[in-house]
Amino acid sequence: MQSCTENTKRTVCTEQSIWRDNDGADSCSYYSTNESCEKVLGKLMIRSRLHKDLLENKIFEGGLSSRWLEIGKDSIHYFTPDGELVDKGSCHCANGIMKIDWKIGENLPEECEIYFNSADFVELRYYDHPFNFNVFEYETEKKADNPTKIIGTIE
Repeated sequence: MQSCTENTKRTVCTEQSIWRDNDGADSCSYYSTNESCEKVLGKLMIRSRLHKDLLENKIFEGGLSSRWLEIGKDSIHYFTPDGELVDKGSCHCANGIMKIDWKIGENLPEECEIYFNSADFVELRYYDHPFNFNVFEYETEKKADNPTKIIGTIE
């Protein structure tokens, strides 16, 4: 395994990563962990929430989304496509990890790793309950250990 440094953007950080399809190699985040906390501030236009092993083993899959998050230094808001506020909470970010205390928190991450694929495309990586695509429900009786990513662009 190679280590990531701030000046080695897009190099391979690890040869195997749970955060990649088929546990493949993972490049370094575009921004360092210190930079990520600043760069994630703003409006995150969600493109999808991807669950690993949803339909195919070791593959991330999910549907399209038009929802968004507004992320501030100490607050976060979650909106529907038509602008209705779904949930809000307080948040704190340090070393590329954002911790969130949602008011409701249903099917939303409480802690996530911030990973940038490019200057504005971000993954919020976290562990969630498995999602059953057959009935479109989370299997909350099971442990929240399924790799899940919210992906989108920062505006």
